[in-house]
Amino acid sequence: MKRLFSKSVFIALFAAATMLTVVMAVNSMKKHITIVIDGKEQVIETYSETVEGVLSEMGITVAEKDKMDRSTSDVLAKNDKIEIIRAVPVELTADGATVRFMTAEKTVEAFFTAENVVVNEADIVSAAMTDAVYSGMQVSVIRVTGEVVYETQPVDFAVQEVKDSNLLKGTKIVKQEGAQGERKITRQRTYEDGILVSEVEVGNEIVKSPVDKIVAVGTKVPVVAKKPSASSIYASRGGAIPSSLSYSSSFRVSATAYAGHGVTATGTVPVRNEGGWSTIAVDRNVIPLGTRVYVEGYGYAIAEDVGGAIVGNKIDLYMNSTSAALTWGRRTVTIYILD
Repeated sequence: MKRLFSKSVFIALFAAATMLTVVMAVNSMKKHITIVIDGKEQVIETYSETVEGVLSEMGITVAEKDKMDRSTSDVLAKNDKIEIIRAVPVELTADGATVRFMTAEKTVEAFFTAENVVVNEADIVSAAMTDAVYSGMQVSVIRVTGEVVYETQPVDFAVQEVKDSNLLKGTKIVKQEGAQGERKITRQRTYEDGILVSEVEVGNEIVKSPVDKIVAVGTKVPVVAKKPSASSIYASRGGAIPSSLSYSSSFRVSATAYAGHGVTATGTVPVRNEGGWSTIAVDRNVIPLGTRVYVEGYGYAIAEDVGGAIVGNKIDLYMNSTSAALTWGRRTVTIYILD
């Protein structure tokens, strides 16, 4: 049998087959990878198995704040894609400081979330949360705070004048002292970065009502009486009751003497005038102030004062001295209400 192939031919064929196998094997390892950086694409051929290998092969570095959609240890398949977003510088001014950040976030809101920047509902931000982040962007946050403050103010009382027919005309007596009230004012203050920018009154109420001052004003017209006659003066010193005495009524009273200057309820200074009109204190509910009377054993007098112990048919007679008051003491006498 003749040999169909020589040894050299066989070797050549074997070598060719081996080379073809190697080429096919190498071609099977080749991949087409798309790399996208900030939206720009490029397709490369590579024999690297991992993302890290491709980046190293292409001389591409990924900074700490850059974002990449793959892990460096990921094994690549044919026609795979690697996407990288480069971080850009952003300046943030807040809380009294300006800080420079590198960020690959797409919106202001995402940037705040990534950097743990807390923004309260009332704070003022220079950009909208949906605004796109760009290189060199400057964002400021103004902190807005508020407080409620309270203030109290006095409320003046009014003065009421009440006519009193028991007081002589021109006489004024304070029946009730006035007292100031209190008003509470509520204000809302707003601060921006600690600086007061507005103050609005949100409440105004009286929390304590004032008490009016009440003044009694006398309206009684004094009666001009004739000067007591000699017989009347005699009677006032303990003699008989004047025969000419004209009176509207009379009744018995308990009369106590007192001494010491002061001011009466009608604003006069008490007097003891044996030749004229003296001062007595009465219960105004029995004898109205300003009434002219004749007191048995004492004489002519005007009801000008009151006293806490003078209730009912009791009167106090003014004397010029303590000794005179002690001499009188206390007596039951008849009082005459003059016409």
